Amino acid sequence: MQRDEAATAAASRPSRQHDAVGGTTTPPQQHERERERERERERERERERERERERERERERERETERRRERDRETEREERERERERKREREKEREREKEGFKCAFLLTELEFLPYVISTGVFK
Repeated sequence: MQRDEAATAAASRPSRQHDAVGGTTTPPQQHERERERERERERERERERERERERERERERERETERRRERDRETEREERERERERKREREKEREREKEGFKCAFLLTELEFLPYVISTGVFK
């Protein structure tokens, strides 16, 4: 009876491989479970690397978006500066035109000055 129980207990235990010294090693199923756990850890590391690559791609997209925004802001600043410069030039041109009208008016008055003096209007 005891032999039957021992045989049944031995049969229910995982089989063990014998090493060269005659001792036992871990059962093959345990090796397989360890290999499977290692494969799972490697898959998890790969998933983490992929998540990190995706985060890096997202950061790069954000940096590129920020660079585009900065270029747009710079372009707008340059356009506003060009518009201010054009406005200054138009104002200068108007001032030159006013000066030209003043000069023309003064020349016209000077042309008539001898006539006015000779007629004695200023006496």
